[in-house]
Order: sequence, then C-alpha cells, then structure tokens
Amino acid sequence: MTSMRGSKLIGILLIAALLSAASSDEVDGHLKTLRDRRMTAHEKVAALEALVTTEGVGLRRLGPVLAKEMDRLERELTKERSRLVRGVSAAAHRLMRARQTPRFLAEVATLQEKVLGVTRGSGLTKEKIRQVSDPAVARLDELLTVSPDQVFDRDEQLEETSFRVWELIDEAGILWSYWERTRAALEQDDEGKRTLARIETPWNPTGAEEALIAELRFQTEMATPMSKSDRKVLLKNIELATEISASEAEGNLILNRLRLRLGLPAVLTDVKLCEAARGHSTDMKEHDFFSHTSPLAGKESFGQRAALAGTSAHSENIAFGQGSPQAAIDAWWYSPGHHKNMLGSHGRVGLGRFESHWTQMFG
Repeated sequence: MTSMRGSKLIGILLIAALLSAASSDEVDGHLKTLRDRRMTAHEKVAALEALVTTEGVGLRRLGPVLAKEMDRLERELTKERSRLVRGVSAAAHRLMRARQTPRFLAEVATLQEKVLGVTRGSGLTKEKIRQVSDPAVARLDELLTVSPDQVFDRDEQLEETSFRVWELIDEAGILWSYWERTRAALEQDDEGKRTLARIETPWNPTGAEEALIAELRFQTEMATPMSKSDRKVLLKNIELATEISASEAEGNLILNRLRLRLGLPAVLTDVKLCEAARGHSTDMKEHDFFSHTSPLAGKESFGQRAALAGTSAHSENIAFGQGSPQAAIDAWWYSPGHHKNMLGSHGRVGLGRFESHWTQMFG
C-alpha cells in the first residue's frame, strides 16, 4: 500500500510532467508560428517575445530555428533585391533614352559649354561660379539625373517589388534583434553555450537598408549619358572602393558625378594616390601645418609624396574643417584654383582623408 508521503510525491511528479508537456506544447506552437510564412509580423513578434523570455529547452530550441529563419530570409531577400536592382537599372535607362530629344541634347550641350566656359575663362571668381555655373549645374542635374522615385512613379510592378524588399529588410532587422537577445541569454549557462556552438551565426542585416539605397541610386546614376570607357571607370572604382575608406570612395564618386554632368570623362581611382593624399592629410594634422609644401624631408612637394607611394601626380587640392566628402568638394568648387583642378584633364584621382583634413591629388 502506498504511503501518504509516496502519494504526494507521485502527485507532484504528475503535475510537473503535465506542466512540462504544456510548456513544450506552447514552445512548439510558438516555433510553428515563427516558421509559418502566412503569419503576420505582429504574430511572429509575439511568438518571439514569448520564446526569448523562456528558460531552458524553449530558449535552446529557439536558437537554431531563429538562425535557420534568418538564413531563409537572407536567401529570399538576395533574390528579391537582385530582381529589384536589375529592374530599376533597366527602367532608368529606358527613361533616360526617352528624354534624349534633339531639344534635350541641345540644352545639355549649351549648359555644359556655359559652365566650362566660366571654368576655363580668365578671371574665374567665386561670384562667377555662383552666378553662372551653379544654376547651369542645377539644371543639368535635373536633365541628366534619374532617381529611384522617378522610376517607381512610372512602374507600379517595380514599386511593389521595392515594398516587398523593404518588408524583408525590416523583418530581418527584427529577427536579428531577437537573435542577439537569444544569444546573450544562451551564453549564461553551459548548456546554452553548447547550443550556440552548434549554430552557425546567421546573416547580420545591419546596414542592408543603407546599402540598398546607395545601390539603387548608383544604378539610376549609371543611366546618365556616358561613354563605354566612362562606364568602365565607374564600375572599376566600385571594385577599388574596398581598398580605401568609405568617405574617400564617396568623394571620388561625387567628383565623377560632377564631371559626367559637364561632359568630362570620369577619372579612375588611384589607390596609391589615395595613400599619398591620406598621408599628407595626416601629416598636416599631426605636424600642425596647412600647405601644399610639407616641412617633412622627402615629402616637400605633392610630386614627391606621390612618388613615395609608387605613383605620380600633377596637381593637388587641400582642405580643412569639412566633416564630409561633399563638404570638401563644395569648398574646392568655390575656390577658383581648386575648381579648375577638379575639372581639369586628368585620368586618375586620389582622395585622402584624416579626420577633418582632406587632400585630393590628380594624375
């Protein structure tokens, strides 16, 4: 005959088993919601919140499922993103081709001649640049620029694709935030750490939105009328961007955007010139001077500095105090000597930044 104490123990074990089963069922339900693509974002977030606040097996089961969901999402996003980028590129080129009437081409040529006439004429001043060149460049921007918004306004299917891509990026951001919370919780005990060791860290979507915006803008800008050689230079600069800082690559792109608007050839990024330019910016900061002539032995002229980096240069711009590449370009644009350098006959460019010091070298 079972003792009273034994009966209580069996009862406690039965209740614990029932609670465990219920907890397991709840975990199964939440994981099913997470995997079900028919569920709304609100329903998935509710399931994630419930799972990430559990302890033990529920949390350990969440980790692998969450990582797999993120990998699935990355594959889907990669596919949709690629489709969107290709579609936007093709649509932008169609839109630009449709604009190029004889009247359009004549206006572009007149505006380009006006700006370059000011640049290459005698008595170039900041006032002339503001009064004559700026309005002409602004009009050229209108004529020769296709924006992603302009593409979407004319193509509802592409706009729907873009909505889907933004939704996927948003979903990826939500899942990543829960992955970080899950990882932090699992790292609190040995069993959790063993679970993490079996999971490959999923794709991190941080920066995906900014990268897509930049890519779409670049693809639409590539619709600007240009030669095959100019297109080749811009694409090569994208490859070379990984070898210099983001702000330096952006500055070179801004310069080429301006040159192409004016009918000038694009300039190729010279990584060695960037190195020489960055070195001069660093020297100016660390040795407290601001000049094209350096007090450092062997680096007195920009030609020497370029040679030390293994390349050559025939002109140089410097600036101080700007917080962005656009600000540096703007400062040079309104300075006659620097302005002429940026619109000169060059094949290569190197931009080098150190804090708020900027050096731009041409070869």
